Amino acid sequence: MYETLRRQDQPRQLGGGWALPVAVRSHWGDDHLTRARVARNLIGALGIEEAMYPTAEVDADGRPLHGSQAYELRFPPGGLPRVGAFWSLTMYRRSDCLFVDNPLRRYSIGDRTPGLRPGPGGELVLRLQAQDPGPGHHWLPAPAGEPFYVVLRLYQPQEEHLQFRYAYPPLHRLG
Repeated sequence: MYETLRRQDQPRQLGGGWALPVAVRSHWGDDHLTRARVARNLIGALGIEEAMYPTAEVDADGRPLHGSQAYELRFPPGGLPRVGAFWSLTMYRRSDCLFVDNPLRRYSIGDRTPGLRPGPGGELVLRLQAQDPGPGHHWLPAPAGEPFYVVLRLYQPQEEHLQFRYAYPPLHRLG
């Protein structure tokens, strides 16, 4: 059943490998498939005016995200998520939808992460990989040798997100 929930068409494809698995505005009604998807993958999901959960399971070329690879997520200058509260990128193992255990005990990275700053050109680059990329990188640890997915949590998303006009940057595989 879990894989069936993953394979079902997502309510909205956002481009760049991102999809919005929940696009409920105020109530679930009789949408049992969405209720099941939320119970499995997004426990406690809110309506999109309060929070949006764009999810990526594939890279820029449509290949499944995997901990044996390294990835970059580049937000262009002025292109950070538009939110009234905060945003974060959270990493999950695909096998059980749980956080990825890691030496930093970092399960998400976002605008409240200490030291998170755009580079000299104004772009914010996040590294997603199992091995520490070294100093000077904003690192979100991935599971070594396992598939994973990420959720970009947007709390109090602004109109650009709610009207599906925001350009979500794809995850690029390195090397």
